[in-house]
Amino acid sequence: MPNLISKVKMTIEKYQMLKGGEKVIVGVSGGPDSICLLYLLLEVKEDYQLQLVIAHLNHGLRGDESQRDERFIKEMAQQRDLPYKIRRLNPSSYQKIKGTSLQEKARILRYAFFRELLEKQNGDKIALGHNADDQAETLLIRLIRGAGTRGLCGIPAVRENVFIRPLIDCERAEIEQFLRLRGIDYVEDSSNEENKYLRNRIRKELIPQLKSRYNPRLVSTLSQTSNILRAEEEYLQSVSEKSFKKCLILKEKGLVVFDCLKLQSYPLAIQLRCLRDGIASFKGNLRQITYKHLFSIVQLLSKAGSSKCLNLPGGIKITKEYDRLTIQGGQKGTPSFFYTFSLIPEFIHIKEIKKGMRFTLMKGEKPFSFTSGQDTAYLDSHKVRFPLIIRNYFPGDWFYPSGMRGRKKIKDFFSDKKIPVSERKRIPLLLFGNRISWVGGFRVDQEMAATLETMEILKVELRSL
Repeated sequence: MPNLISKVKMTIEKYQMLKGGEKVIVGVSGGPDSICLLYLLLEVKEDYQLQLVIAHLNHGLRGDESQRDERFIKEMAQQRDLPYKIRRLNPSSYQKIKGTSLQEKARILRYAFFRELLEKQNGDKIALGHNADDQAETLLIRLIRGAGTRGLCGIPAVRENVFIRPLIDCERAEIEQFLRLRGIDYVEDSSNEENKYLRNRIRKELIPQLKSRYNPRLVSTLSQTSNILRAEEEYLQSVSEKSFKKCLILKEKGLVVFDCLKLQSYPLAIQLRCLRDGIASFKGNLRQITYKHLFSIVQLLSKAGSSKCLNLPGGIKITKEYDRLTIQGGQKGTPSFFYTFSLIPEFIHIKEIKKGMRFTLMKGEKPFSFTSGQDTAYLDSHKVRFPLIIRNYFPGDWFYPSGMRGRKKIKDFFSDKKIPVSERKRIPLLLFGNRISWVGGFRVDQEMAATLETMEILKVELRSL
């Protein structure tokens, strides 16, 4: 078996963590794992031509013990002439983060500190001390709580090509032996002994029993399982990303719209991934969203009826309307818009719906067809009346749709076209005077439509921006 230094170098090469010449921010808490990480990086420093900077965040959650850890890091860094950065947190730092546990808040603040330091120090990598035992514990925690393939991948050896974990293939017993043989000091975190934390109970109770009664090599076995699942996850995710794009109709801040039929045509595993990625695309994470929630959306897809709704944690609203599935969160819907002009403009940017409307007078030329398509309307310019208005749909609106007899309520027109209620405010109406002349992207007004006898045509184009 290779010694720990050789093992860490093998891990670095295996996951291509370092190429050489990097400036590495090393997260050091003072515990055995992070201290071992620091000393091992010092051992390979010359091999990879590294610059190391110690980063320590004093969470201030363990009273005198937190201050002891900070002093330990500072003295160690000064004795070895290593650059270091230390920050202390106060209670207000945690109060700014809402809706999660104290441990999760601490994790969020810790990673924010590392990222900030990476930028300020012009660093390349952030090295963290997670090891194979941490991996096994994480895998068991997620298995107990319930997780899919992505969750069971555990802790990645490299994340975002920034966070690296050189000890991820090393077991805790090897780390402790390395420190003991080298006579290297470290500090103990008393909270690691408290049984109120699930991770501690798994480490102190469950894993020892599984090792003694079922598999002495449990940690390496679970680590291998995690690696296999990660390889499979990467493949499935590549398939999912392609499927996501094919069934996606609209995606913007706080809003994702899927084509229900296309989404349902995929295997269940891909459906669930598309839904999960859709929520995560604007929520930023999947906290509070479980498999049960995702499966309830899949069930919603198969329900008959023009409109069905579902509310998920975190203020997320799922709506199935006709053949569209809308996922909304963190927004109040499309804001109203109202633009008015006394002359025909060349171009109008409708920022509320991220669309533009272009106007072109076609003097002395006629298109091959006057049929107004999805994105283009041909109108009789001599019938234009001002003000020219572009706005949302208002309750009670009506117009005379071309190709039909009589007038029709816009609401009924939308229903006939199976346009979801959630999207109706996103459809621009073009008015000349008080007359709705074009339901943008759908139908022009009977009276305003250009004909073969029209002398001057006004071409109006609707484009996404």
